[in-house]
Amino acid sequence: MKLTLSILCFSLLFFCFQPASAQIDSSLLKSSAKGDTTKKLLTMDKANNRPFLKLGSMPISIGGYFEADYQYVGTSGITLGNQFQFRRFSLFVSSSIAPHINFNAEMEYENDPTGDPGDATAGPEFGLEYATLDIEFNPLLTLRGGLILNPVGAFNQNHDGPKYEFVDRPLAMSQLLPDTWNNPGFGIYGKHYSDHWMYGYEFYLTGGFDDAIIDNSLGRTYLPAAKTSITRFTTSASGEPLYTGKLSFGNDQIGQLGLSYMGGVYNTWEVEGAVVDNKRSVNVFDVDFNTTIPRLNT
Repeated sequence: MKLTLSILCFSLLFFCFQPASAQIDSSLLKSSAKGDTTKKLLTMDKANNRPFLKLGSMPISIGGYFEADYQYVGTSGITLGNQFQFRRFSLFVSSSIAPHINFNAEMEYENDPTGDPGDATAGPEFGLEYATLDIEFNPLLTLRGGLILNPVGAFNQNHDGPKYEFVDRPLAMSQLLPDTWNNPGFGIYGKHYSDHWMYGYEFYLTGGFDDAIIDNSLGRTYLPAAKTSITRFTTSASGEPLYTGKLSFGNDQIGQLGLSYMGGVYNTWEVEGAVVDNKRSVNVFDVDFNTTIPRLNT
C-alpha cells in the first residue's frame, strides 16, 4: 500500500497584483467572434486564455506561473521523509501582429516525478511547449500553423496547474496519452457562439508517433515514449502526417462535451524507396466532458 500526503502545494501567477483586465488574453479581446467573452470559452480557447500582462501600448502580452510543493511520502511503513519539489515553470507570450493575425508561444521547464519508474521520459525537461500563428478569416475559419498542441481530450490544451485543485496530473493523460503532446504542423479551426451554446471544430495535420510507442524500456505499448525522440520536431518516422480532429459542444449552464480522434501510421515502413515493413497505425478516440457543480465552485 502506498500513501502519498501532499501537505502544501502552490502555483503562483506572475503579475497577480495587476487589475483584473490584465488576466484577459489580448488575442481573445480582439477576436471578431460575436459573444466571445471570458465566460464563454471552449477548450480550444484555454491555451490562449492565460494570465497575461500587456506591455503598455505595445501589441505584446507576457505572463507565466510556476508550481512547487512539499510532500511526505510513505510506502508500507517506509518513508523518504520530507520532500520539496519544483515541478514546473512556464513563461508565455502573446502578440496581435495585425488585425486577425495572432501569435502565441510558451516556454516551459518541467520536472514531474509522478510518472512510471521505468518511464524513459522521466527527468527535467526545458523547451518550447507550443508556438502558433493564427490567421482568422472568419470565426468559423481560422488557419493555424506552428508547434501545435494536438486537441485530443480536454487536458492537453487546458493543462495549467493553477486551474486545478490537484498537484498531480491525471493518469490518463500522463500514462495513456503523452502529456503534453505537441507537434509541428498546420490546420484549421472554427467556433460559433449562440446564446448559452458554443460549438467548435479543429482539424490538424502534424508530425506524429514512431516505433518508440511499442519498443521502449517499459516493454509495453506506451504512447508517451514518443516524446523522447530528439528528431520528432524535424522528421516524421513514417513520412505521413498524424491526423487530429475534435468536435466541441458546450452550454455555459450545463457543461462541455468533446469528441476527438488522433491517428496515423507510426512506423518507418519505407527506406530510400524500398518497402521494409507493413504500415502500422495507431488510433486514439477520446470523449471528454467538463462541468461545474453548483455551490462547489469558488
